Amino acid sequence: MGEIERGRKVLVPPFLKPQKEEKKTSREERRLRAKAIDEVEKGSVKINKSIAEEYGQLEEVEIVGGERRRTFKALADEKIPQQEVWLNPEDLRSLGIAEGTIVTVRKTK
Repeated sequence: MGEIERGRKVLVPPFLKPQKEEKKTSREERRLRAKAIDEVEKGSVKINKSIAEEYGQLEEVEIVGGERRRTFKALADEKIPQQEVWLNPEDLRSLGIAEGTIVTVRKTK
C-alpha cells in the first residue's frame, strides 16, 4: 500500500512541490520618484548605482513623466536612494511634473 505502482499518476499538493528558482532578469524600465536637486547638471540625471548595473552599460536613459518624454545622460551614484531619480529643477519643469512624482525610467537602446 505504501508503494507507488508504475504507470499511475500521483497528485502532489502545491505545498509539497519543489520551489522554482526565480531568475533575476534585467528590467527595461523602472518606476522611480523624481527629486529636484540643484547639484545635478542640466541634461543629466543621477540614479542609484545598483540600478545602473542592472541596466548594464548605461549612458542615456529616457524619462517619461505624464505625456512628455526626454532623453538624459545617466550618472550612477551610490548615495542616491534606490527608489529615486535626481534631476535638475529646470529639467523637471520642462517635463511638466512636480517634485515627488513617479516617473518611468527606460534604458535607451
